[in-house]
Amino acid sequence: MAGRRKASGTGRHKVILLGEHAVVHGTKALGTPLDGQVRVEIDRQAGRPFTLAGIEGDTVGQALEQVVRQAGLEPDGLGVRVEIGLEAGAGLGGSSALCVALARSILALEGRAEDRQTVVELAQAGERVFHGNPSGIDAWLAASSTPALFARDVTPRDVRVGRDLHLAILVDRARSATSRMVQEVAERYEHDPEGVGRLFSQIEDLVLEGAEAVRTGRVEELGGLMSQNHALLGTLGVTTAALDRLVDLAREAGALGAKMTGGGGGGAVIALAADRARAEAVIRAVGEQAHRAFTARIAASEGKT
Repeated sequence: MAGRRKASGTGRHKVILLGEHAVVHGTKALGTPLDGQVRVEIDRQAGRPFTLAGIEGDTVGQALEQVVRQAGLEPDGLGVRVEIGLEAGAGLGGSSALCVALARSILALEGRAEDRQTVVELAQAGERVFHGNPSGIDAWLAASSTPALFARDVTPRDVRVGRDLHLAILVDRARSATSRMVQEVAERYEHDPEGVGRLFSQIEDLVLEGAEAVRTGRVEELGGLMSQNHALLGTLGVTTAALDRLVDLAREAGALGAKMTGGGGGGAVIALAADRARAEAVIRAVGEQAHRAFTARIAASEGKT
């Protein structure tokens, strides 16, 4: 085998600020990577089977094998060890972070140049096993360090951040497979293309306004757009009573706005606060109602916006 014997790579968790589900059907979405990461260490040794440590599940193994094959390698002889960063299965992009981390480690193992597009293409092979018809936004964000405006089949556009964004992230106890939720929305769209299409269009309008609000630092406006997006996702049928309650409690605790993030049917709520102290106040007020709660900061971009 050519190349190195050992290598490692990382991928970031993410949140969708605006636009999930609609983005699968061709509209735009706005997301941002988080500081939390998944780390993968890979080594190879001829004559042994593909091994996986630090994470379990047949689907995980199948997804990672697809990433390996997409890179032109065979899984046999490779050993993969995974260190999970944040919550898995909570709409925080754990699968995409894992696939990106593996893609980077494979490129390093082979001594191949790493660029974001190549990493994303490799990661998407695994994401298709996890999610069936992923838009690609999760993988792009997992390979990035800045928010991005994303649409399928269009090169994503990085979005400058005019003012620090402070989020309270509230992880629900319930989990739901993103692939199932995506399929349910697709079925709704098939049965009612006009009505669901209007919802997608309304969501995209919020996305475009939200990207400009992020760029110019208008966090109060962004919060309102997030709450509107949550209501539209409710109309699509992907929120739950528990997620709705977390959104309501976060807003009552002083959040500028809140919404579910990710596939829905469970997962997590993100609440935007005016500053770190108020994000922490939301956690104190609502955290006990969640499985896990923590704050996140998306730093303002350097230089002029």
